Amino acid sequence: MRISKVDYWLARLNYRCAKWMHRAGDFESHWLAERIDSINVQHPVFITGLARAGSTMLLELMSKHPELGSHRYNDFPFLATPWFWSLLRDRLSASSHQPSVPRPHQDGINITPISPESMEEPIWQSWFPWIHQRDKLHLISQQCYSASFEKSYRQHIAKVLLIRRKNRYLAKNNYHLTRLDYLFHVFPDAKLIVPIRNPWDHIVSLVRQHELFCQYAAKVSRVGGYMQAAGHYEFGPQRTEIRIDEASANRTTTYWQSDEQHAGYAEQWASLYGRLLEFRRLRPDLSQQILVTPYEDFCSHPAEQLARILEHCRLDGFQADLGHIKPLSHSAISGDQDLRRQVQQITQSVASQFGY
Repeated sequence: MRISKVDYWLARLNYRCAKWMHRAGDFESHWLAERIDSINVQHPVFITGLARAGSTMLLELMSKHPELGSHRYNDFPFLATPWFWSLLRDRLSASSHQPSVPRPHQDGINITPISPESMEEPIWQSWFPWIHQRDKLHLISQQCYSASFEKSYRQHIAKVLLIRRKNRYLAKNNYHLTRLDYLFHVFPDAKLIVPIRNPWDHIVSLVRQHELFCQYAAKVSRVGGYMQAAGHYEFGPQRTEIRIDEASANRTTTYWQSDEQHAGYAEQWASLYGRLLEFRRLRPDLSQQILVTPYEDFCSHPAEQLARILEHCRLDGFQADLGHIKPLSHSAISGDQDLRRQVQQITQSVASQFGY
């Protein structure tokens, strides 16, 4: 994994100077006021869920829809001023076309600077800096709602749509399940897609990613700080448990401190998807706006599942290349039987409600 010194320090500068970035973003919004005020942000589409459940695959596929505009890799790190940054970037770029390269996850996905990417979390953590701290719960309560953030967030989305010349906003953010109340408060008409995966396969994938990114960090010390600035805490040296409730978060911490990686991620799985079940129970009026998409079903029947997603999002069909999506092998990922039993025990009560 290569991170240049320039990229690292620019990312850290944005992370450290959040308030100044907010002011820069406000200035840009004022500059573009007439143009962005004419953009009505309606029915935004959010992909959210625990990492390694197919969210990147869904983002790449959905981003090709002619109505949807999303963030790209090259929007980072100056997310607060996407319009000014896009103008500067276009002037500095030697070429408008760059060859694709494998992304560092080693999952067979190739990317370019203009590939869609999850870029929302740096914005959220710049306004709510405690949402990834290890001594705080990460839920955003009603007492923390911010009219200034909501205005800035809407303006930012309008600027993304302006740059992309699209009608509707698409974003992937693995942490939105921790803030569903607030997300629907800001966008009552939002459409959510929640990928989910067989707990054992899912957790094995997360453990592998954590080990891989820790290996990267052992060779390149900038990895952890860069991923923190980019809002990625799922794996790697900067990993932080998702703290939805104290008891589950403390169990996760204990497991990871004891190097019980699978059990810790199993707690995260049960906590996050359990939170989704609880939200749907408490808010049946919003439940229909959330579509759960099993990873296994999408791999087996991509055309059918894509049609289901498009219908949910109130989007027309489009010509989508699904040839690269292959059914999973019948046998699950192998592993230590004691570990599998432990994962099953931790996740079973939640997993059974999703058909696993």
